Amino acid sequence: MKLNKISIRDTFIPLGANEFLEDFANYEIISFLDLFSRYN
Repeated sequence: MKLNKISIRDTFIPLGANEFLEDFANYEIISFLDLFSRYN
């Protein structure tokens, strides 16, 4: 319990779903099946 008293809690507000998805909007997603079928 002493560790809980001295540890720093998260001080940020979690991102909303829209903000989170906007960060990844420009990335191309390649699935495991694409890799398995030799996707280019």
